[in-house]
Amino acid sequence: MNITATSLLLLLASSTEVFGDTIFYVTKYEAKADGNTDITQNLRFNFITNSMVKDITSRDSKQFQMNLLGCKNLTFYNVGISAPEVSINTDGIHIGRSSGFNITNSTVETGDDCVSIGDGSEQINIQSVTCGPGYGISVGSLGKCPNEEPVVGISVKNCTFTPRMA
Repeated sequence: MNITATSLLLLLASSTEVFGDTIFYVTKYEAKADGNTDITQNLRFNFITNSMVKDITSRDSKQFQMNLLGCKNLTFYNVGISAPEVSINTDGIHIGRSSGFNITNSTVETGDDCVSIGDGSEQINIQSVTCGPGYGISVGSLGKCPNEEPVVGISVKNCTFTPRMA
């Protein structure tokens, strides 16, 4: 699912009544590891401003579970993300060239980074997040490309980390 260039978005997946899955399984949408029909990211947020994503769960994506690009003042609250511990390149949330991103009261269980922060990201606040098993929170893959922007103002508070077993 791609969400692009939206202001004042509130994405919820909660209800007192259940009308269907509030969990997005890529295999229900014919994702296969055949190189042609892969669905490699469950949710992609491009250029979202002044918005909140609350009470959703993403499971078993290949590669990034949720990918943010060019977002400003976006908050994730009570977000659940999971992928098998043995899966590779399954970052929970990847943040690129975004500012004012907050994630609070959430759980990310993947075989890779809980949160990965790419170039041009600033004022990223990660609080009360349970990460693991996996590699935790990373500022990574910087310096590979020319003209990369610096990463500034990362805050991590009251988080719990469980290391990967293998």
